[in-house]
Amino acid sequence: MEMIFSSWKGIVMINEKNVISLAGVRSLAGFLFFFGFIAIIMVTGCSDNGVISENDPTAGIPLASDDYSFDMEYQIKTGAGTVVNFNFGIASFGDNFYAVSASPDSKVYRTSLTTALSGGIFGGPGSGSGQLDSPWDVAIFNDSALFISDSGNSRIQRFTTAGAYIGEFDGSTSGVRLTNPRGIAVSQSGYVFVIDSGLSNVRQFDLDGVHVKDIGAGPGTSDGQLNSPNDVTVDSDGSIYVTDTGNHRVVKYTSAGAFVVKWGSYGTGAGQFISPGGIIADSSGNVFVADSGNGRVQRFDRQGRFLDQIGSYGPGLTNLNFPSGLSVDSLGRLLVVDKGNGRVKRFRKL
Repeated sequence: MEMIFSSWKGIVMINEKNVISLAGVRSLAGFLFFFGFIAIIMVTGCSDNGVISENDPTAGIPLASDDYSFDMEYQIKTGAGTVVNFNFGIASFGDNFYAVSASPDSKVYRTSLTTALSGGIFGGPGSGSGQLDSPWDVAIFNDSALFISDSGNSRIQRFTTAGAYIGEFDGSTSGVRLTNPRGIAVSQSGYVFVIDSGLSNVRQFDLDGVHVKDIGAGPGTSDGQLNSPNDVTVDSDGSIYVTDTGNHRVVKYTSAGAFVVKWGSYGTGAGQFISPGGIIADSSGNVFVADSGNGRVQRFDRQGRFLDQIGSYGPGLTNLNFPSGLSVDSLGRLLVVDKGNGRVKRFRKL
């Protein structure tokens, strides 16, 4: 077990049931405990961002999933000390994740997966280069560049992973002006896929912002059509998956944009959705879908067959309340923006 203290305020005891108790402690600041495989607690106060993660006797015990269990949660704070109001998206690489905040904060927060300490904050409200207005999502290409869907400014901005502004595009040079872009993904082959909420479709660009093609004409309910889509992901084979939020389903396309399969319908059962939000495909053939209205994440194979459920609705450590953006880190751990609870939660693969 490792303990890291920024200041000594009292005595912390961990009993045989992994329950934390305090003796003579009036205030805690900057505690981070690792007990076995799970991060027990980190209390805010050591910096302008941090984590509150109280121990739970059920931590590490599988939920509905036999393959994933709760691992850690992060609560991020602004420089003013208020809890960040997450907008939607999240992305990770190496030891860091990036999450975007809603208006009026409109920033990108970089956070260490290990220490939960801030690695930098950039963006901020405005329409100038490097400024953001209600950023919706973030994607990473080749561990070197961030693409941000700057929804309120109807454009895509590109930054280094350290937060330096690189450039932007909005499709206008190709005659396809974006309207309030939402989810964004970058394929291994270097194409940028953007949800255009105004047209209910997916727009594909190259890395320089040149339009390639549109996928999933909408709005509509027929095979391949979309109605208020929210997010997009691309798997290692180049297949494209979209959360078709208005139709409460997921739609899969080939890399060429041809319809393959759809799955899901409105409801609370396994494989059903209420307003699905984020979606991410991992390297092991899993497709994770944030079933926002049901307060859970559902896991499927690439053909849309239901595998299991991760999390359930509620305010507790293992619960989710309107989960939105999803990411899978380099260790295969699932990161979930638990929007309704104001946290980011991490689930590890058993």
